[in-house]
Amino acid sequence: MFERFTKRVRTVLEYARKHAIRYGHQRIETEDLLVGLLEEGQGMAVAILHYLKIDPEKVKADVEKHLKIGIPLLIPGEISLSEGSKKALELSYPQAQYFGHNYVGTAHLVIGLVA
Repeated sequence: MFERFTKRVRTVLEYARKHAIRYGHQRIETEDLLVGLLEEGQGMAVAILHYLKIDPEKVKADVEKHLKIGIPLLIPGEISLSEGSKKALELSYPQAQYFGHNYVGTAHLVIGLVA
């Protein structure tokens, strides 16, 4: 599934995994993906926010303010994707194809999250 993801999207997924573990989530939720995009900080997604004059740090703070905190995993290891996160990642593929790209970048992931 991840072979067409850019290095930047893979980094986003790693940040999302760490965020999910930090907040005691049992799965990587869509909110974790969004925070991962914001923490990565260099992709098209963040550039779009800056273009729209939206502060990524404020978005991150707002998301984290509304997150439910779970019980942290005792042994952090592999953590699966929630159904919503899987769907967002799946929806990013057709977006990449629509734009004629053979890779999935952060902009495609944002569109998948919004969809």
